[in-house]
Amino acid sequence: MPSLKHIHTYAKFKGKPGFWKCNAPDCTHYAHRELVVGKYSLCNICGAQMKLTFQDMKRVEPRCLNCSNTKKGRMARKALEITQYLGTESFAKTDVLPLEESQDLNFDPPLPELPRFRIEDEENG
Repeated sequence: MPSLKHIHTYAKFKGKPGFWKCNAPDCTHYAHRELVVGKYSLCNICGAQMKLTFQDMKRVEPRCLNCSNTKKGRMARKALEITQYLGTESFAKTDVLPLEESQDLNFDPPLPELPRFRIEDEENG
């Protein structure tokens, strides 16, 4: 029986080491690990579409960045939160951005005044 034409939800197959199967109940798709890397899959938790990498294949059931609690996943969620904040609220509050320099926007510390030394030549005395 041929496998269904859909985006597969992969999970490790315990019967054959190195093989992955689709988790859909009516799908008969099996593939070797090297053939699965780089393909699109659905997240086993939320169902979002993702591209599989070797790092994702370390888990029994691969997850997307939104569902994983890895360092990379936490950074991706934080970046998404920041960009959503910048896109909706911060620019909506001000119509015109200040373009000219003012003392309030200058973050550089003032330069210290250095003592001026006078170099005297032997000719000038």
